[in-house]
Amino acid sequence: MIKSVEELGPYIVIAPKVALPHARPEQGVNRVGMSMLRLKEPVYFSTKKQHGAQLIIVLAATDNETHLKALSQLSMMLSENDNIDKLIAMKTKQEMLALIEAYSN
Repeated sequence: MIKSVEELGPYIVIAPKVALPHARPEQGVNRVGMSMLRLKEPVYFSTKKQHGAQLIIVLAATDNETHLKALSQLSMMLSENDNIDKLIAMKTKQEMLALIEAYSN
């Protein structure tokens, strides 16, 4: 994932404050997975301010289809007004999980 950003630039910054690094089987993925890191201060994927992210959501995909449902639910959650800022501001893991579970079906 790091090599991809170094070669291709900050394409993983998918929304203000959100980065979605991802990998496929040929890059070492053995099973589908998703994890989220919330940062107090942004990490910048270039020198530009708009390439800063405080939510890093890593996606490991084993094929072109298995992860699509999770990605769709993630997209719905992130497209709702204020959810990104809410996730960044939440104090506990339980609060974050409750919001995420509200979009999981």
